[in-house]
Amino acid sequence: MGYGGNIVLSCNEGLMTADTSGCLAFCASGGSVAASFGGASHAVSLSADIVSGSTGTENCGDADSGFEGVLTFSCTNGVTSLDSHTCTERACATDLSYSLVLGSKTSTETITSQVAHAGTFTVTCATVDTDYDNDITVTCLKGALSADYSACKPACLTTNSAILPLGSNNVDVFPTARMADGESFTKQCSDFGGQHGGTVEARVWALWLWLPAAWWAAPLMMPTRWTSPLESSPDASQRTFWTL
Repeated sequence: MGYGGNIVLSCNEGLMTADTSGCLAFCASGGSVAASFGGASHAVSLSADIVSGSTGTENCGDADSGFEGVLTFSCTNGVTSLDSHTCTERACATDLSYSLVLGSKTSTETITSQVAHAGTFTVTCATVDTDYDNDITVTCLKGALSADYSACKPACLTTNSAILPLGSNNVDVFPTARMADGESFTKQCSDFGGQHGGTVEARVWALWLWLPAAWWAAPLMMPTRWTSPLESSPDASQRTFWTL
């Protein structure tokens, strides 16, 4: 341990005495000091000696990479203590790149302006995979970006179908255009044969088309009600059909 200050020598009737009260210990570099900021305690290593009675500074990021700002330490006879700090959570810098993963697709994006800690922005799910609708919410957390994909829902494309038991046959029902999750479309039962009347409604649910209810009739015949185990329906209680 090093010391600073002065020793005072005195001569009294031929007798020398030394006063060392002015000698004070340095706070040595490499020493570990506790510093509390951001709701947590951190260990900070001094990068240089601090003379007793003076102060030294360290970067907040040296203690926690998620923070920026300055820590100010004071030294009193070899004892280091935290005087003050300006530590704040690090923002996400302009041009920071980040990866988005949705399904089997990956996309690398770059932010065009700084985003503050806890700040958010949205990216369309289709940016990663065009089969998905809605938005991805991206949040800046201590200089890093985190994505929330929970709002992304797969759409039903014109190649997706639902199975419709019609009379003694099963027919495939296809949407005529891309459909977002939760949307529905209505199709004329006569499209599957002139002997059928009424309509059938298909609804999109988590990439599947399902048929909540189908109605059809033939001239001079009374329909009877039954329930079919439709594979693409998420709710068996809604798989109600009419057969002839």
